Amino acid sequence: MNKELPKFIKEFQQRPLDARLKDAHKIKVKYNNERIPIIVDAIETDFKINKNKYLVPINLKMSEFMYILRRHINILEEECIFILCNNKLVNMLSTMYELYSQEKDNDNFLYLVITKENAFG
Repeated sequence: MNKELPKFIKEFQQRPLDARLKDAHKIKVKYNNERIPIIVDAIETDFKINKNKYLVPINLKMSEFMYILRRHINILEEECIFILCNNKLVNMLSTMYELYSQEKDNDNFLYLVITKENAFG
């Protein structure tokens, strides 16, 4: 991930790797490998994310996840958000499973970073 990690991701990753691996394993067992653990934070500090941890179905499209995220972010309608994973823009047509299998971290969590752009003004 980026050297300048957002605060929540940085704090989450400061937990011991073993503890994070155990958490990810518990989630996989509990949900029969049908859910993906995701940690989300924003680069900008001028908007607040109401929820940073998500468990999403493996077949959920990124475009659907973006809709879910917008409901948990305090931004204006005319502001556009972009989702990055490992410093790359995420393809909105991919499923969460496709993204997870390619980009998951060594602790088996998927870390997504949100940034915004004023698209209509």
